[in-house]
Amino acid sequence: AVPRIDAEDTRVAATPAELVHLMLDSGKAHRCFARHAVRFTLGRTEDADGDACTIGVVERALRDRLPLRDALESVAFTPAFVSHDFGTP
Repeated sequence: AVPRIDAEDTRVAATPAELVHLMLDSGKAHRCFARHAVRFTLGRTEDADGDACTIGVVERALRDRLPLRDALESVAFTPAFVSHDFGTP
């Protein structure tokens, strides 16, 4: 199967494990997870421009192969999280 991770990508993945490696090599899996982590943590849809730094912090942690806990925790130290109004219960 040809997964077409990018339009120009014609590499073939013969197994699910190979497909995972292709996805990780593309960087898209890190970016996608980071976007969703920021969305969940801030409780709102991310702003592509305004949240780019926060998404980047998580993405870098994932690319650096930090533990998932550290990647998610990194959001808590960003200005977007510190200044976020989570409302009253």
